[in-house]
Order: sequence, then C-alpha cells, then structure tokens
Amino acid sequence: MSDGLVRTALYDFHVSAGAKIVDFHGYELPIWYSSIQEEHLATRSSAGLFDVSHMGLFRFQGEEVRSWLSSVSTQEYMKFQPGRCGYTHFLDHDGLIIDDMIFAVSSESEVLGVPNSTMVGIMFQWLSDQLPSDGSVIILDVSDETSIIALQGPLSGKIISEVLGFDNVVGVFRCQEIEQNELGISGWIQGTGYTGEAGVEIFVPNEQAPILWDSLNAHPSSTPVGLGARDTLRMEKGYL
Repeated sequence: MSDGLVRTALYDFHVSAGAKIVDFHGYELPIWYSSIQEEHLATRSSAGLFDVSHMGLFRFQGEEVRSWLSSVSTQEYMKFQPGRCGYTHFLDHDGLIIDDMIFAVSSESEVLGVPNSTMVGIMFQWLSDQLPSDGSVIILDVSDETSIIALQGPLSGKIISEVLGFDNVVGVFRCQEIEQNELGISGWIQGTGYTGEAGVEIFVPNEQAPILWDSLNAHPSSTPVGLGARDTLRMEKGYL
C-alpha cells in the first residue's frame, strides 16, 4: 500500500488472517477474507464481524444539545429519550444534503453521532460553525482515538451475551454505555445495524479493540467480513 493510508487498530489482525487489503477512502481495510459470497451468507445465517473504524465519532454536549441539533438537521431530537438512536441528515443553507448520520442519545445533555469516514472533517467544521455563540453546546471529535467493531446477523445477540454479558445486549435502535464485563471492555454499544440484520456497533478505545475483536472472532458463530460483503448485504436490502 502507498504511504499516507490510515491503518485501524485491527490492521495486523486483518493481515494475519489473510485478508485482501484495499485502499478504502484513505484507509487500509479488508475487502474480503475468504470470499464475498461466503461472508455474505455467514452474516445472513449466523453473524458477521466488521471493522468499521473508518467511520467517525462525535460527542455533542450541552444542556440544550438536542434542541440545537434539531435546528441544524432534519430530525426532531426532542422525540428521542436517552437510550434511543435515530437517523438524520444535515443540510446546507440551500437545503442540499451535506451528509447523513446515525445518532444516539446518551443523556439529556449528550448525543453521540457517527459521521461517514470521508465527511468527518467537513461535518466537524460545518457543525462547529453553527454552534451557539454562548458556548452552551460543544462538539468533541473522538474519531482518531476510537475503534468501531460491528457484529451483524441473527446470532449477534447470543454472541454478545456470551462474550460481553447479557446486560450488554441492546435492542434495535437502542444504546448504552458498555456494562461491566469479564474482558474489561469499556465504551458504547448501539443496535443500529446496517446490513438488514439484527446487530450492534461497539465503540471502544483503540487499545481495547484487539481484545474485543479476538474474543468475538473466537466465537464459533462469528465470521470476519470485509467491505465487499458489506456492500452486497446492503444492496440486497435496498439500502444506499
């Protein structure tokens, strides 16, 4: 690979597993491990394990954070209570879409957002320009220090229960801080699967990502999946 590409905290695992690595928007990520077809079918029948650390993570904080977000996006955040997730678009001043984003309401004064990989810098700057002048709302970009591991498929809940404990099993568009577990994993978990299956996305500090990945990958019902099957899974469901 050429210089300047970003490697996730799980890059060494992908290489050791024999993955076909490609340049994906400036990140070195696996397009497949065995084959796109095998990984696609494994996700549909059991569970697929994805490194999606190229996605970003913002923390929006402030007492009026939900009303402010409602004023700069297409979603009404006041409808969402802590522990719930949603989907929104951000528009420019001409009403044109800048980007879409999954969000999670952490508390009355904090919302987490997951911008698309190529749009992290653009969205951070645009949203920063819209912040209240009194400093009542702030944005923290914690993308570089965070790894995102997704587990998708009908057996994902069973795997999470056995690896991280039953208290960390979340429902569709539900979210929470990761509860205490035997692995000592901390961070955030939310059920906003993008493959058309039940599933979760887990946000952890980079240094914890290899531990979590190894534990999830060791489960007999889990199969590592690359970018190729991620796309075919989404196309099969008619997603963008």
